[in-house]
Amino acid sequence: MKSLQTTVFSRIATLISGIFLPLQSQATVPLQQQLVAQASIEDIIRDLDGNAYILGADKQELGVVSSNQYATESICNQYGKYGSPYSSTSVWNEYGKYGSPYSTIGAYNPRGHKPPLIVFEGGAFILSKNPNLDNRIDPDYLFAVLCR
Repeated sequence: MKSLQTTVFSRIATLISGIFLPLQSQATVPLQQQLVAQASIEDIIRDLDGNAYILGADKQELGVVSSNQYATESICNQYGKYGSPYSSTSVWNEYGKYGSPYSTIGAYNPRGHKPPLIVFEGGAFILSKNPNLDNRIDPDYLFAVLCR
């Protein structure tokens, strides 16, 4: 996870405004971006399974986006440090800074401006309840698709 994180850190500043913008013209957009725009959020989440991790705005690692409920670093492991609703490093902890609806860096703050990122080799999505943020995935939807 560290090597992937190191590779992506240099891109994070441009990701939020960059690679997954709404399409203006099919002729000027690479095929990969066209496919991403056409894919459903559910398909995207399934593709991220095991291939991405969550990173807090303060650069705190918040677990691997993995449906494996037994993997120690999985956000779906309800007993692990990233999947437990009681862990300080879990977006599922409604009282912690990453899952609180009041924390500016929390995924559940509907007005938060620095929520966690779902980082993968080709870019990032924002993990947030804030409807005003582009390129976001709702944390409840992520949980429903990934952690059934």
